[in-house]
Amino acid sequence: MIRYVFLFLFLTVSAFHLYGCIRGKDRLCSFTKPALMPLLAAYYVLGSLPSPNASLVAALLFSWIGDVLLMPRGNGWFVAGGIAFTAAHALFIPAYLPQISPGGFSPTAIIPVSAVYCIAAGTVIYVIRNSVQRWMRVPLFLYLICNGAMNVFALMQLMSVLSTGAIAVYAGAVLFFVSDCTLFFLCFGKKDAKHNMLNFTVMLTYILGEWLITHGMTMIS
Repeated sequence: MIRYVFLFLFLTVSAFHLYGCIRGKDRLCSFTKPALMPLLAAYYVLGSLPSPNASLVAALLFSWIGDVLLMPRGNGWFVAGGIAFTAAHALFIPAYLPQISPGGFSPTAIIPVSAVYCIAAGTVIYVIRNSVQRWMRVPLFLYLICNGAMNVFALMQLMSVLSTGAIAVYAGAVLFFVSDCTLFFLCFGKKDAKHNMLNFTVMLTYILGEWLITHGMTMIS
C-alpha cells in the first residue's frame, strides 16, 4: 500500500536526520527536519481514510510549523516555535477525547500523575533558571504543563480503551514530554561535548513520540 511508502520515507529521513544530529551535520539536519512531519501526516491520512482525525492532522501540521520555526537561532524564533508546539499539544487532546469515557478512568490515579508532570516541569525550569531570562521562565513552565496535560489525556484514553494502540499513544506522549524537557537543557545549557548527544536525544524521543502517537491512533480509530 502507498501509505507504507510514506512510512518507509519517514523512517529513512528520520535515520538520516538522527545521523546528522549525532555527527553535528547541521546542513543535513536542516534538509531532513522539515520533511519529517509531512511524511508522517501522509502515512496517517492514507491509513485513516475515509475519515482521518482532523485534530490529529492539525496537531501534526503545527508540529511541522514548530520544527521549521525552531531551525533559526534566537529567542524570537524559539518563542514562535514554542507557540506552534503549544497549539500542537492542545490539538492532540481533542483527538483523544472521543475514546475517553467518564467512567473509564480513575480520578484518584489521574491526580497524582498530573502532580508528577507538574513537579517534573517545575524541576526542569528550576535547574535551567540561571540561564533563562526571567520573563521566559513562566511561559516555559506553562509550555511543559501543556505538554503534561496532553500526556494526562493520553493516559485517560489508555484507561478508557485498554488496547495496544492506546498504549502506543501514551508511550509516545511520554517521549514527547521527555523530548521537550531535554530540549530545554539543550537550549539553555552550556554547549559542550555533550551538545550533539543532547540534540540526538531530543530528536530521537520527538520522532519516536510523534510516530507512536500517530501510529497508535490509526490502531484505535
